[in-house]
Amino acid sequence: MASAPAPIDRGSLLLPDGVHHLLSGGEAPIPRATLDAYRRYAEAKAAGLPGRNALEAEHAAARETLGRHLGMQDGHDIAFLGSMSAALAAAIGAFDWRDGDNLVVLADEFPSVVLAGRSVERLGVELRVVPVRPGEAPEEAILGAVDARTRLAAISHVSFRHGLRIDVPALATRLHAADVALALDISHSLGVLEIPVAECDILVSCGHKFLLGAHGTGILVWNETRLGRPAHATPSWSSVRDYDTADGRLAFTPLEGGRAFEMGNADFPALYALNSGLDLLARSCPAAIERHALALSGELRARLAAAGHAVWTPEASERRGTSIAIGMARSVEVAARLAEEGILVASGDGRIRISLHGFNTEADVAAVVDALSRAVSNP
Repeated sequence: MASAPAPIDRGSLLLPDGVHHLLSGGEAPIPRATLDAYRRYAEAKAAGLPGRNALEAEHAAARETLGRHLGMQDGHDIAFLGSMSAALAAAIGAFDWRDGDNLVVLADEFPSVVLAGRSVERLGVELRVVPVRPGEAPEEAILGAVDARTRLAAISHVSFRHGLRIDVPALATRLHAADVALALDISHSLGVLEIPVAECDILVSCGHKFLLGAHGTGILVWNETRLGRPAHATPSWSSVRDYDTADGRLAFTPLEGGRAFEMGNADFPALYALNSGLDLLARSCPAAIERHALALSGELRARLAAAGHAVWTPEASERRGTSIAIGMARSVEVAARLAEEGILVASGDGRIRISLHGFNTEADVAAVVDALSRAVSNP
């Protein structure tokens, strides 16, 4: 692989020297500019009504900027909640479910994707948790569980477990032909890969991974054009207008778009941080970040396979994200040993996951491959 400069300047991130950060799929670093963003938040918080106006302006800017990043006409359909888990639960709860309906998820999904469906079982909705058989494509597993009462399928764009990327256009076409909506968790692709927004009915994500934001940012995109207004979004003072309880009767009008989902005060510090991450991604060119991270992760996968590791992530670039997973006994122990050498990776579930972003380089790839070889040869 030819050496090329990283599109994201490592110096723009809060990263100590000598650390090989390969953990953006779990805990990504934040930009240095975020420290100034937090200061601006604190100053606005202390400034009374003018400060409150500044907080609301930052909220609106996050919606608009994220909309541009996603290639949307605007951010009208975007909501900010406390986490991806809260975002997906809110979206599932907003459907107009009927007794006997069902929703379909995969058994090896991120737990929150599966657990979010439990909230509507009380309405007589069946949660279908579908195992993927060896050699079976996850898209086929989902489609094989769909029937005439399926209303929604929820799946990750890129698997947190093994790094496989779903063929969203092909899956969405077949689901929509069966009148089934598609909810896509993009937590392991947003910020590093192009997102197939137009094919999806619901998008959810966290903001603290590849977006280089902070915790407390749950992103929800509700495709109002395809789904209509959310039938059962839980209202709060911040998501309605014309609120009135005159004569003991409750009356209100839900706000339009994503704002119908937002409950109470926004997590303003997290939105200030998110805007810092989005600004850095925009200045670094999202297309260049994707090319760089995919090429680098492909190089990593090839070197790991050549070293004899059990690689779980597909080889084809269109079928993987930028995180490579390998089977590894004692994975938590191995990851801890790597961290002592300044090499940060994710672990658990019998695997090591190594995430590449736009700030990573060939030096990071070489360091983790060498360190894993030492760990395997010196158990």
